[in-house]
Amino acid sequence: MCIIRSTIPELKIRQLLVLNQKFAGGSNNTIHDDLSSSTGIEIKISLDGNITFMTIDPDNDRKIIESWFKNAAPWIVAIKEKQIESRNLITDRSIVDAVVSRGGHTVLDLGCGEGWLTRALVARGMNALGTDIIPAFIDSASQRLRQRGKTIGSGQFELAGYAEIAAGKLAKKFDIVVANFSLIGKESVESLFRSMPSLLNDGGAFIVQTLHPMIACGDLPYVDG
Repeated sequence: MCIIRSTIPELKIRQLLVLNQKFAGGSNNTIHDDLSSSTGIEIKISLDGNITFMTIDPDNDRKIIESWFKNAAPWIVAIKEKQIESRNLITDRSIVDAVVSRGGHTVLDLGCGEGWLTRALVARGMNALGTDIIPAFIDSASQRLRQRGKTIGSGQFELAGYAEIAAGKLAKKFDIVVANFSLIGKESVESLFRSMPSLLNDGGAFIVQTLHPMIACGDLPYVDG
């Protein structure tokens, strides 16, 4: 099993310390960083350099899902109309290239959203299953896949949350499992990581693409939202 990740907590902490120095003398007296997708810990750094680690809201997973239920429609439009420039410039292509380069045949697209990645992999001859916990995403993804007609590979979408997948709902294994900006939450993501051996064929790969805003903005200050 190969796990490819682009966010490392230690690196985030170092980056925060650099930003902390840049913001010294500003009006805000603290900088917050949410590492919930990988650690479940919030880091609070004061301008005098003190670092405090705190556990996040235990209801975080539920609140995230509720937010996606409310925002599914505008997200579908945003992806369909290619409104997110970073995806157009690099991240969409990078995740497709990463999956295709592994040479696998079967793919599980976790948290597939409106299904663009699943469809892109199907177009490249792979057999892909996209899963999401939001019904509106699965409905939209399935409809757009049908509209494409005949494809080289095969694809389908299934309504399933991370906890359900970790508990064995899919009852199948894949050459590749991919999570493209979709590992959000704590408990459900942790259970998903623990279950990865049961989801992957021998020699399979788990590929994760995620950009932490404190690192991705380079020399520019972090701006929430």
